[in-house]
Amino acid sequence: MKHAPFAAPILLAFGILALSACQPQAPDDPGGDPSAEAASAEGMTDADMGPAEGMSPGDMGPAEGMSDADMGPAEGMSPGDMAPPSIMSPSDVDPASGPSFDCAKASNDSEKMVCSDPALAALDRQLEALYAKRMAATAGADHDALQATQRGWVKGRDECWKAEDTQRCVREAYQTRLVELQINGGEAGASKAVAFDCEGDSQPFTATFYNDIEPRAAVLALGNDQAIAIAQPAASGSKYGREGVEFWEHQGEATVDFYGTRLSCTPAG
Repeated sequence: MKHAPFAAPILLAFGILALSACQPQAPDDPGGDPSAEAASAEGMTDADMGPAEGMSPGDMGPAEGMSDADMGPAEGMSPGDMAPPSIMSPSDVDPASGPSFDCAKASNDSEKMVCSDPALAALDRQLEALYAKRMAATAGADHDALQATQRGWVKGRDECWKAEDTQRCVREAYQTRLVELQINGGEAGASKAVAFDCEGDSQPFTATFYNDIEPRAAVLALGNDQAIAIAQPAASGSKYGREGVEFWEHQGEATVDFYGTRLSCTPAG
């Protein structure tokens, strides 16, 4: 998306967070390391949580006598929170379809990457359409604010060349902006924040799920810090993440990694 855009800050039930395209603001917790946004829950990687040697993923289903339905969401979470994510991959889009801007005029690494990646190009077209819709629905100061915010988003996306994983940074920049515009525009509907009790941390932690938009997302808040996490594939339970942040709920317990602050939580009673 090449033109100068905008975005009004998200007005959420629990506050307003200005989110950077690929480097969200780190929490006050000095233990966190926002520049090294590594996403792993409770010190474990996805590989650590895979099947044991000699077992296939299919061997790790529900316990004997239990069905998948028995392993439903924890209290305070709806079945929709555990729905499989719909994360676009290159196979989901027409390789011949380009982004909303002229690739012959691509002037930086991020734009060139969008031009060469069909999935990123599709996200760009999706964002262009949503942004145009928002612009048409605003006027005056709101119109100017939206345009200014979008311009800031473009600048942040173009800074992704500094990221360790440039493609992930660009993808999450688009996904985050899509979520922001849909929440701010009212398309996400009203969602109630789910409060959690977490061991070893006195700061309140909440998760607000938005599963009726694309991409599905959760707004995670630890104390005064917030981050938009995108739905991720999970063998069981529900999982949301972005660079530096991971939330994984499984059988009534949630493991959280919020920019280096690792928590073990359960829904507040």
